[in-house]
Amino acid sequence: MDRAWTHRPAGPDDYEAQCQLFNGCFGKTKTVDTFRWKYAENPHGPAVSQVALNDEGRIVGGYSYVPRRFRRDGEPIVLMQASDAMVDASARRQGIFTGLDDIVCEITGGQGVPWAYAYSGRLSFNGFLGNGWRCIGHAPVYRYRFASRPSLARSGRIAPLAVLAAPLLDKVFRVL
Repeated sequence: MDRAWTHRPAGPDDYEAQCQLFNGCFGKTKTVDTFRWKYAENPHGPAVSQVALNDEGRIVGGYSYVPRRFRRDGEPIVLMQASDAMVDASARRQGIFTGLDDIVCEITGGQGVPWAYAYSGRLSFNGFLGNGWRCIGHAPVYRYRFASRPSLARSGRIAPLAVLAAPLLDKVFRVL
């Protein structure tokens, strides 16, 4: 199958485009510094990162394995965390996610890293499974209810008089 996209290793000149793609895909407001740290300045080591380019040379996808150091049976081990599986909405359904996963996996395996793991979002879960990953469990989700008065006071965006409503808010939201 001919690809409608090409790929290459991501580098520092791509952080801005990766940041914009990430923010667009995930509705976030991360800065370029986040990607510089994650991909190059991470204390666990540099990431293995690839970008997908459309036929105009624009970055339309990105995917990385970010190293994480652990100890297993008292011995140090490095695992790779799949990270930032992102594809521009205009380029979806072209095999970019699964293709980049294959490429990054091959590179990382060639470096001698034995395992990768991922915390999958809803959009990439089936892509991971379809690409040979095994679901080993679902991370539990927790919640914590903050007391309204300190939360409102810290926000700085709400008039100080709104803090007086905190006891009522605590009673209303206690059922959550």
